[in-house]
Amino acid sequence: MRVAVIGAGVSGLASARYVQEFNLECVVFEARDSVGGTWIYTEEVPTDEYNVAFHANIYESLRVNLPTQLMEYSGFKFEPKSGLNYPYHREVLQYIKDFAEKFNLYPLIKFQHLVQHISRDGDGWKIIVKNLKNNRIDEEYFDAVMICNGHHAKPVCPCIPGLETFDGDQKHSHYYKNNAPYKEKRILVVGCGPSGIDICLECAQVYISCRSEKKPAISHDKVEIKPGIVRISSNSVMFVDKTVVEVDSIIFCTGFEFHFPFLDKSCGIEISKNLIVRPLYKRFINILHPTMCFIGLVIKTVVFPLVDLQAKVFMKHLSGQIDLPLIGSMLQSEEEEHGEKMEMNVPPSMYHFLGENMKSYFKDLASLGQTEMLSEVHFKIYEKHKQTIAMNSGNTKKQIFKIIDDENFSWQLK
Repeated sequence: MRVAVIGAGVSGLASARYVQEFNLECVVFEARDSVGGTWIYTEEVPTDEYNVAFHANIYESLRVNLPTQLMEYSGFKFEPKSGLNYPYHREVLQYIKDFAEKFNLYPLIKFQHLVQHISRDGDGWKIIVKNLKNNRIDEEYFDAVMICNGHHAKPVCPCIPGLETFDGDQKHSHYYKNNAPYKEKRILVVGCGPSGIDICLECAQVYISCRSEKKPAISHDKVEIKPGIVRISSNSVMFVDKTVVEVDSIIFCTGFEFHFPFLDKSCGIEISKNLIVRPLYKRFINILHPTMCFIGLVIKTVVFPLVDLQAKVFMKHLSGQIDLPLIGSMLQSEEEEHGEKMEMNVPPSMYHFLGENMKSYFKDLASLGQTEMLSEVHFKIYEKHKQTIAMNSGNTKKQIFKIIDDENFSWQLK
């Protein structure tokens, strides 16, 4: 069996590892010239020498927003040389490179190969790929495809009345590199996720706009939390509480769309509102054609353990070690889950969130794959991490976790 892996980032490398461990032929297509995906930091606009756009979501000062214990592939410890429990992005990239080296994944990767089209071909898949070094176009055929191109390539910016009249600088956090351009400026940060909080804490004077009722716990005298935005003028912003502030720059920390421009209609995948990908069994297997999967599509989770488990379960399915339900049963299950989300008015941007369902999802997936579950201590660390954020976001990266055993951990603030 021949398996294609699209992307050599966190998800792609986890997938390649298991394809190899299950003794199947693996080809990894990576458009860049190195592994790491979104963890590759560049100071330039995110295009390469061939004018191909890439992930570039890392800013100069970025430290991870989860402790190292929650950022490990199975069987491969993440122990940064800095000793930080929330290390800088460079150490994450080095960990990813070390993983690829440890499991001998480099020989499987075709670097600077851009996947342009994936379609059904009989019972398999035809992939059209462009070699960026010589512009050669090739067709290759595979029995299975693992989509691992991430979901941080196409930024989402909200439609806000009056935004087009704003005279100052505006950009998505996708293009933010450091705070140098914002010294002595009044900044509006739109969105209160991890990147929004990080950015607002390193700029001079910041208003951070959060639409949700649950506001971030930020203790900083130069940061003021504001509600949702009503409209924007040439130099000011009005919020839903009728307050108005003057700002010089706007940074949108408003997430990303899913972007799979290479998928042919024959793949059977529908993407609505650029945020809802269906129909997927267990949130990652293409129900209509179960030899295709989307590793790491879900959000608000512990990414490294998640993609590790998904890739392993998918390979157990491909190798015949486990059986999936009939397509009709999978479709019914997925439709019921979709209906529940619609009844709950889950917004498209949260459709693929795990959040509080993370533990049950891991348990369900481990059961399907007849494999070991992520140990309880990891879920406990995750909950403690979230509690700290809720109390004071500024303390998040001051935490020090140490695992004692499969159930217990120690914790302190540095």
